[in-house]
Amino acid sequence: TTVENRRVAWQWRRKRVYDEGVAALLFDRVRSAAATATIARVEPKPAVRQKPIPLCTLELQKRASKWLRLAPDATMEVAEKLYQRGILSYPRTETEIFKPGLDLQDLLNRQRGDPRFGAFAADLLDKPAGDPKAFAPPRAGKRDDEAHPPIHPTAPGAGITDDREKGVFELVARHFLACCAQDATGRQTIVEADLGGEGFTARGLIVDVRGWLDVYRWERWSGVQLPPFVAGAPLDTSNSSLELIPGRTQPPNLLNEAELLSKMDAHGIGTDATMADHIKTVLQREYATRGNAPPHLLKPTALGSALVDAYDKMGERLNRPELRAIAEADFTKVATGHKTRAAVVAETLQTMRRCFDVVTRDVAKLDDAMR
Repeated sequence: TTVENRRVAWQWRRKRVYDEGVAALLFDRVRSAAATATIARVEPKPAVRQKPIPLCTLELQKRASKWLRLAPDATMEVAEKLYQRGILSYPRTETEIFKPGLDLQDLLNRQRGDPRFGAFAADLLDKPAGDPKAFAPPRAGKRDDEAHPPIHPTAPGAGITDDREKGVFELVARHFLACCAQDATGRQTIVEADLGGEGFTARGLIVDVRGWLDVYRWERWSGVQLPPFVAGAPLDTSNSSLELIPGRTQPPNLLNEAELLSKMDAHGIGTDATMADHIKTVLQREYATRGNAPPHLLKPTALGSALVDAYDKMGERLNRPELRAIAEADFTKVATGHKTRAAVVAETLQTMRRCFDVVTRDVAKLDDAMR
């Protein structure tokens, strides 16, 4: 609908139905009731877009893949070079918490002279408490490896000349500055309309304080400002369009590297320091390919698909994440003292021996899958 010269997009509360006849009946009912449409509910409420938590290795890899189009192993290669030159902190860490002993004010001050975001750093340091541009303590994430702090800049980066190094430094620096900034705040309005018993929803957003979004140039938070609707009032549909759009279910998309890293983390495959190497190995062994153009989707090769099919038929589920996840969990238990090294080695060898015997016995299934 267009109300007070503002276009308002309404979404059907049912979202979709899977019977074409039912859809046609509901569409006719709504179209017939358009003249008597009413505003059923108006709900204004505050909205907050929280700033990011401090940067761990996994999140650096995901964000660099998404925004810089860098492969995880390339990201770590660049980050380690910057670390060796004293520009970044140690880049292999699972920690998402800045400990009290770290002087954040000093780290911020080192970025004051950067022409890209120095003014933002200066505001964090100079604005008084209560100002929307003043410093705010970073949020704490859940992970802490008790060894290294979150990834952050340790020196100015204005003199970096290599494009990949520039990109990784800027991502880390802007992320750190965002962690020390205020949350973004605004006002959200949810409006529900009734047409012949069918509900439709429109959402509006006004951003009042951008906070960390002013420095984190890859993130967006915006919306439309709705007209002043009143609950119980009629909805003028004289200047509106109503569409019944056919659709069909779609298979899931191929994964990009950032999505694969998230799934590896969810299933317990690898650590922050090894996930990039796992992906690199899969690509080197030609089990999958990485698209040259963004978003660099990962596509299984015939060899990779055959290997998965063969392992499925062997019955040991060697292609499933559980086997590796159990091993990774046991390694962590050794590190924390909940299991002994000898016990984990013995259990792992027993499992691997069983898998080896199955693969040796059924190796013909791998040959069959490759044909």
